[in-house]
Amino acid sequence: MEELPDNFVGYFGTWGEPGHHLHPLSVWVTSSFWSAELDGEEIDSMLVPKGFSVFEYKGVTILGIPHSLDDKRPGSKSLFIVKGKHDAEYMVEKMKEYPEIYDIFKKLAEKY
Repeated sequence: MEELPDNFVGYFGTWGEPGHHLHPLSVWVTSSFWSAELDGEEIDSMLVPKGFSVFEYKGVTILGIPHSLDDKRPGSKSLFIVKGKHDAEYMVEKMKEYPEIYDIFKKLAEKY
């Protein structure tokens, strides 16, 4: 498993078009391992059907929702990822440092 830098922040999901990908936001990482991990059934099982979930997974905290603005296929999801252990309030405040991502999640909250 690829070790993520301590200051890693990322977004996994769609960004204006269908197709889920890991988008590193703070520092660049090779995304192949993490993309496969984040697109798996284990993550899907940790997301509540409606609303947002916050959980720890392999050294990161994930704020996620099982929906996408750009992809309606089953299994679609949007995940905000920060290295380390954090609570929901911290995750939302950290997300605000990335206005485009915050806007995606704000729209998802209004829609779902």
